Amino acid sequence: MFGNLLRRLASRLAVMSVFFQAQQGLEPTQVGVGVRGGNELVIHALKRSISSYPGLSTMQMDLINAYGEAERGKALDQVAQKFPQIYKWAPRSYRGHNTLFYGGEAIITTKGWQQGDPLGPLMFALTLLPLTERIEAEVEGLKMHVWYLDNGHFRGTLDQFRQVLAICLEEG
Repeated sequence: MFGNLLRRLASRLAVMSVFFQAQQGLEPTQVGVGVRGGNELVIHALKRSISSYPGLSTMQMDLINAYGEAERGKALDQVAQKFPQIYKWAPRSYRGHNTLFYGGEAIITTKGWQQGDPLGPLMFALTLLPLTERIEAEVEGLKMHVWYLDNGHFRGTLDQFRQVLAICLEEG
């Protein structure tokens, strides 16, 4: 119990040390990290988009168990590139396997980010970053493209949504 508390405290301090840098590196498509009230921002942006572009469609996407199934390697590489000041800590938390306890059972994990770990949302956002960057680069004319962690929100045409879905399937 005490070790878990220290780990979460260290993760919280690590995230706080890169808070503004993470916000700048992930916005405007990811508002689940470094943005206070990010979920509310999505709702307000969606309302504005609907009133500004009434002829377009809305697509919302929830990546099923993406948080728990994410591959760690690419995100750790992103930390090394973008946030070298916390790179020594991130692999200590997520390289190799983690042991989670549920009831009396121990569960070994080698993928994903732990719910409740302050470092988890940043790591997940970095996992998703290549996908969001690719959508931005390849799907022209979307009137809204914003994520709150694993929940994507889009405004556009059906053809644009097909492009988004194809990219998501290719990125896996």
